[in-house]
Amino acid sequence: MQRQSYDTVHESYGKNRPPDPPQTMKRKSKNSEEYNQPSEQELLNRINNMREPYKSYAAFSYLFGNRVSEGIGGKSKYKTRGIDNIREYKPILAGDITIENGWIEVTHVPTLKRKVRDINKFYRDMIVLQTGQGEKPFINILLQHIENKRPEEPLWTHNRRTQWYHCNKHLQIPPKVLRSLRAKKDAKVYHLGALELKEKYNWGSTDMPFFYAKYNKEALKKKMEESQ
Repeated sequence: MQRQSYDTVHESYGKNRPPDPPQTMKRKSKNSEEYNQPSEQELLNRINNMREPYKSYAAFSYLFGNRVSEGIGGKSKYKTRGIDNIREYKPILAGDITIENGWIEVTHVPTLKRKVRDINKFYRDMIVLQTGQGEKPFINILLQHIENKRPEEPLWTHNRRTQWYHCNKHLQIPPKVLRSLRAKKDAKVYHLGALELKEKYNWGSTDMPFFYAKYNKEALKKKMEESQ
């Protein structure tokens, strides 16, 4: 898919949203590590029991490790000389995804929880290796969803609360755990170190990348062996 100008997104992307879940839904604020995290195969089984558009967005979130609000549009705060400002960002478009040379790349993705004025630090690109271990079935779910979308068409228009509801119901975990599972896989399977993880997720501090880098024991062993 060739990316269209980001400014061509429909202004009415928020229309025709599916109904919101009940207002009484409560979400736990536990740390991701406190949840019973499923294996990759079990996660796939649970995602396949979801319906669209929640199914493809769950697969997307596991593949790319985005926060739940980052792909579906919303607002983000940032400060200018101590004054709070609001930045509105649009959902990911079909044209924001390119598939080339064995890679899937998503461009112009916002980074929430980083209240930065510089727009170049707010947006990032995300990648996934098509031939990576265990990625194919999740990629197939995503591609099936986007295959008939126009480049300027938003891929998902439901809100974050609705996605939380369906993830809790069908996956038995909140969306943030998908991000945790991806970060662990990046460390364990792809052997990304703390600096690579920091760059990939656009984290503002080193706390999270160093936390997940501990799962990359092979990289530590290799460095110690090379020192001999």
